[in-house]
Amino acid sequence: MSVSAEHAARRVVRATAGRRGFLVISPMARAGMAAHGVAPGLTQGAMRLVGRLLPDAPGDVEERPGSEAGQSRLGRLVGAVTVLNERAGRRMNQRSRVERISQRNEEDTP
Repeated sequence: MSVSAEHAARRVVRATAGRRGFLVISPMARAGMAAHGVAPGLTQGAMRLVGRLLPDAPGDVEERPGSEAGQSRLGRLVGAVTVLNERAGRRMNQRSRVERISQRNEEDTP
């Protein structure tokens, strides 16, 4: 399961302030580490099985310009999903790659 960016940031800041060199943020990661500590062979076997169940990479990949790829059904879906990431980035005062590039282009223009 996932953890919000705000929660993760608070945990990282607290760990850094406490001079901790190791941090496990999510409860699922902690459970996975405990399982691996108790039964490492079982954990590795489970990871191998999960790896086999994942789909293979596509054999032939068609390259398209970003503007064309963004207009496809998958491109629109990815764009809709990344809206959440962009909002979180703005809340954390982070600029997106597109914003950084456009700012760089504006600075280069006389």
